[in-house]
Amino acid sequence: MRTQLAFLSLVRPLRTTAPGAAAAVSTTAFAASAVGGSGVSGFALGPALGSMPGSRKRSRAVSDLRCAARSPKEPSGILIVNKPQNWTSFDVVNKVRATLEKYLRQHEAPTAASPPAGVGKSSSGSGAGRRSRRFRLRVGHGGTLDPLASGVLVLAVGAQYTRQLWEFQRGRKQYRATFKLGSATDTQDCTGEVIARSSFEHLREYDVEALNRLLQSEAFHGAIVQRVPAFSAVRVQGERLYDLARAGKADAIGELPSRTVYVFEARCEAFDARQGTGTLFVDCSGGTYIRTYIDDLGKALGTHAHMTSLVRLRVGPYALDDVSMPCLQTEKELSNPEKILSCLQAVSVTAPQPASSPVAKPPSSAA
Repeated sequence: MRTQLAFLSLVRPLRTTAPGAAAAVSTTAFAASAVGGSGVSGFALGPALGSMPGSRKRSRAVSDLRCAARSPKEPSGILIVNKPQNWTSFDVVNKVRATLEKYLRQHEAPTAASPPAGVGKSSSGSGAGRRSRRFRLRVGHGGTLDPLASGVLVLAVGAQYTRQLWEFQRGRKQYRATFKLGSATDTQDCTGEVIARSSFEHLREYDVEALNRLLQSEAFHGAIVQRVPAFSAVRVQGERLYDLARAGKADAIGELPSRTVYVFEARCEAFDARQGTGTLFVDCSGGTYIRTYIDDLGKALGTHAHMTSLVRLRVGPYALDDVSMPCLQTEKELSNPEKILSCLQAVSVTAPQPASSPVAKPPSSAA
């Protein structure tokens, strides 16, 4: 009986509370937990209890009010990350999501969320605990970068932006890559196993100018056809190619799929003919595999080649060297929720992009 009286004393005043008073209660109870200037701000009050007669409905309304009060507005925007080497793109997504989810849970209002003793309890625990288990922040990335690579990775945070990731992938992508002549690997980069070796002695007279003339040919400039590498995130027969390759099933696929990509500019920035090493800059459409580009370059030179490093310099309007654009630069910053929130950018989803390629919609995997 005391519990019921306590419950009625809690509910009846709320039933007659005016909307303005309810808003004041919400502001007073939760202002200390709001995060301003970072995309996370404000709280929503649950449904008015006066519209839900009956003890069961009142109890449900109290539970809804408690959960809604603990639900800050989710962060939303575009996040630019300088992806660390040896991290997958999904590693970055998962790290950012986990950091923000933990931060949002810690900044909910536990005192406001907890009902008086004996009110609204259930055998499965408090509503706050149930909400925390259900909470899932939407985070996605706008184009895969290989674990070997570093550089610009565009992340979308919040439902509004993750639904429109394609809008942020239409611009050009720019890379700087290094390569080594004389050997080919199964992954087309230095992380794989060597599957072929060949001499590059005949290239002793080659220099930067000679390589640039080759890069201006139809085989390496403009619209070109690339065969998707076996170690890639492209799906074939419902499975990722890299999963099939690692399981030794790549041969069962048959011929790997091909796609048309566009190279706006490619130039050799350095070349050591004696060591067989060099550096390339490539400005291309989304979906271009730079390691495949280097593998094809080696074949055109009459030898083999594989990629030894890769940095993505730009994705559409987002550049690594743009000091006006906040960017998460270190692994430590990926664990700092305040830093992540300060770097979130609320941009127009339909904002015009820099000149895009004449190629159709690019795939989600690249590099």
